Amino acid sequence: MSDSKYSQDELKAILRDAAERSTADDERYTLAEIQDMAIQAEIAPEHVAQAAAALPVAPPEAPSVLWGVASGVQLVRRVDRRASQNEVMDAFALVRQHLGQTGESRDAGGAVEWRYNTGYSSAAVSILADESGTVVRIEGRADGRQFILHFGAVAAAVLTGFIASDTVTPTFSVLSAAIAMVPFVGGARWLWNRSARKMQQKLTGLADAIAKKLEG
Repeated sequence: MSDSKYSQDELKAILRDAAERSTADDERYTLAEIQDMAIQAEIAPEHVAQAAAALPVAPPEAPSVLWGVASGVQLVRRVDRRASQNEVMDAFALVRQHLGQTGESRDAGGAVEWRYNTGYSSAAVSILADESGTVVRIEGRADGRQFILHFGAVAAAVLTGFIASDTVTPTFSVLSAAIAMVPFVGGARWLWNRSARKMQQKLTGLADAIAKKLEG
């Protein structure tokens, strides 16, 4: 084990490079989890919150040729005034009412973060109010819902082929499953696209409602 010592700049460079080399591309972290990691590097939690608020909106995920609309949405709204603590709490009451989820909230170095995760869908909302104004970030995902719909369609098509195997040759039963795949997957894709667009509209409406409320 090397006993080499590294400066703060070298430490940041190592962590940045290690993150880029990581293969866990789908792993996601809460603001609080990132702050816990940053403490080990002697980075103040409020600096992490400010850096997170300054992040640009990620480019929209491209629709899948096979599955349709992307399963995630990210939104940012900026208000040119500092919201009070009571206004932030009122905003999170609006979040719970709008999404119909109790969720969990916690302070995160000057920001307040709220999230829920049912395994079927999830959402995270963070609000940071400082001297420069108030930043609202919302991220929603429905990977579980997407998987269940499409897995169910594939399973139904396979079951159709299995049932056909009792009366026809194996080759024809496989062909039956392949033919059944088209309407089943097509139906699942239609349902998923409808559900995903509804999620995007709901979160966009929520982001706009929060911004309007915090604008006073």
